[in-house]
Amino acid sequence: MKNTATATIIETAQQTADKLIVELQHTYPGVNFTLLANEEMDIPNDEAPHIIIKWLDGPTEMAVYKTARPYQSTEDGRIEAPMGYYIRDQHFIGAYYIVPERELSTERKAAVMKVAESFGYTEKTVCGFQMDLWEEELVANGKLSK
Repeated sequence: MKNTATATIIETAQQTADKLIVELQHTYPGVNFTLLANEEMDIPNDEAPHIIIKWLDGPTEMAVYKTARPYQSTEDGRIEAPMGYYIRDQHFIGAYYIVPERELSTERKAAVMKVAESFGYTEKTVCGFQMDLWEEELVANGKLSK
């Protein structure tokens, strides 16, 4: 497919975040996302522009990353050659990488950890993707709400 984009627009991570929050709210209605662009964080100015997405419960980190990935301007966060992203034939270069950081409520974490412990895992040894899988299983079996 031929791209007929006009000139590239260089934007801040915050400008990318402003577009991304609309997409996240549309995709996951009712989930309260907080997006932090590096302009809002106390980090050096020479740090690559990036966004951290935070939320409680709701969709998994992988699901949110799949939604956010099209807004990331680099392949796997490599900052040497930003590719940018397109919206309606307009090319943008903004946040170089996007990091989802999901937090589980105390009750939800306890339910998932109960399953993890039945397999011999502790909070220190269990991986995030395992937690996601067990949580999905609990939801599918009606033991946790979606």
